[in-house]
Amino acid sequence: MDEHLAKYGEFPARVSASGEMLPEPQQKKPPTVLLGRPLPQGGCRGEAARTIWQVPGAESNLVAKLSHDSLEKALSDQRVIRVRKSWSECIKAKGFASPPLDMRVPDKRWNLNNPKISREEIRAAKVDVQCKYQVNLLGVTFAVESEYQNAEIEANSEALIELKRNRDKQLQRIRELLKKHGD
Repeated sequence: MDEHLAKYGEFPARVSASGEMLPEPQQKKPPTVLLGRPLPQGGCRGEAARTIWQVPGAESNLVAKLSHDSLEKALSDQRVIRVRKSWSECIKAKGFASPPLDMRVPDKRWNLNNPKISREEIRAAKVDVQCKYQVNLLGVTFAVESEYQNAEIEANSEALIELKRNRDKQLQRIRELLKKHGD
C-alpha cells in the first residue's frame, strides 16, 4: 500500500472480486509523512486539487448530479418503464426467465469471476441485444433521458456557464504549470 501511496498520492481503491467497493481499512490518523517527506494536507491529490483547480469543489458535482437525476427521472418515466417491460417480455419469449427490470442487480446465474464465458452467457447476451433492438430500448431510453437532461440544462444554464468559465480557468492553470514545470 505504501508503494501505491508513494506513486499515486492516494490509497489504492479496495474492490472485491465481484467489483464491489470494500470499506477502507480503519486508520486512527492519516499519515503525515511518507518516505521521510511530509505529506501535504489531503495527500498529493489534495495538493494537486488546490494547485490546479482552485475552484470550490461543491460546484463541480453539479454536472454529475444533473446526469444522475435525469437518468433516475427517465427510469421512472412511463415510456421507459413500458419499453423495459417489452424488452423483458421479449427475453422471456426467447426462453430466458424474465430479467429484473432493475438491471443494476447482477444475475446470479453468471459467474463474473470466471474469465471463461459459458455458451449460455453468450446466448443470453445475444438475446439481450436482439430484444433491445427489437423494442428500441436504447433509443427510447436515450430520447427520454435527453428530454430530462435538456430541461436540467435549461434550468441550470447560469450555473453551467459558470462551471465552464471555471473549467477554462483550470485548463489555463494546467497549461501554465506544464510550461513552468515541463511535461
